[in-house]
Amino acid sequence: MAEFIAPDFIQESDEKTIHDRMMENLPSDIDGTPGGFPWDFTRPAAIEIEELVQRTLARTVQLMFPQYAWGQWLDLHGSQVGLTRKEGEKARGKITIKGAAGTEIKKSFGLCTQAVDSSPSIVFFPDEDYIIPECGVIKIGATAEFPGIEGNVMAGTITLMVKPITGIHSVINEEAFYGGDLEESDEAFRNRIQEANESVDTSFVGNNSDLKRWAKSVVGIEDCIVFPTWEGPGTVKLELIGKDGKPAEEKYVQAVIDYIVSPSDPSKRLLPAGCCELTVKPADTMVISYSCRNLILEEGVTLNQVIQDFKEAMRSYYKKAKEKGTVKYNLIHAILTEVDGVLDFTDFLMNNAKENIELDGFQFAATGEVTFEPDAGITEPDD
Repeated sequence: MAEFIAPDFIQESDEKTIHDRMMENLPSDIDGTPGGFPWDFTRPAAIEIEELVQRTLARTVQLMFPQYAWGQWLDLHGSQVGLTRKEGEKARGKITIKGAAGTEIKKSFGLCTQAVDSSPSIVFFPDEDYIIPECGVIKIGATAEFPGIEGNVMAGTITLMVKPITGIHSVINEEAFYGGDLEESDEAFRNRIQEANESVDTSFVGNNSDLKRWAKSVVGIEDCIVFPTWEGPGTVKLELIGKDGKPAEEKYVQAVIDYIVSPSDPSKRLLPAGCCELTVKPADTMVISYSCRNLILEEGVTLNQVIQDFKEAMRSYYKKAKEKGTVKYNLIHAILTEVDGVLDFTDFLMNNAKENIELDGFQFAATGEVTFEPDAGITEPDD
């Protein structure tokens, strides 16, 4: 958010200044001595006027401009340029359930992780009703109860039933859950509003800026690369980055096509008809693995939380790396050092090496496997 500098009429309206003016405006035959009746009687009014001007009026001025607005007021600024805040998404994945053949698994059947001191249990629900087959094992699709990155849990952490039922012997997620994300932050939404305002004179001609802005307006899309005339005049290709920094999933690719071209309802089409032949695909990415040894954490901090925080920090850094064309080893080492709860570590590697990684052309960097090994003398709290 840009720094807000209050106007002079707000800055010069503190309680003492206001009250001094009130005393100066008293008739000459009325005593304005501190402690006297006129002084005491007007002091509360000065306090209220200061609150009205320096807080209420100042915040009202802020709400008038997207650079300083927040929450629902920022949403109103977005609506003026045809933008809406992206909703949060729930993490999803697969859970393996073992039990007696014929046991019913309803959509209301809650499965969860184990609660620890630093974080509560995270609950997941089946995507549909299931029945355990004759083999006694079934792998079901499941989704987190609430949106957010907390649902992106590691493999082997969903092992409990919220309310155990007869016939189910064990549950476990053999793979990590993914896709959970928070509602778009004020800062991210503000940046999109600013981009829209800067393109107000050319907002629907279908140029590179328009295509990129439209693609980023779709839930699940974090960034977009535009390739004009990629197969000659009149052809444009969009390569999409998903919210987790990886190539966008096919459902998000289709959502971008539907939003920009709207094949089922031409009246909602953003790209002018006959403007160009549009191709939309997941982006080409450089997947980078990270590892370290002897990781020492503050008491109460879990390894899972450190990995999630590290991945989130990398998502922000990758945008800068794309501009520079290089993922720098020393900068990533420093990012891990600054993650809350990390005290020390050794042997930090990127793709099994201690060197920078060059991005080829329009590649985006993406986080692959993250293997952080705790110090052998440290007992980690259960995730």
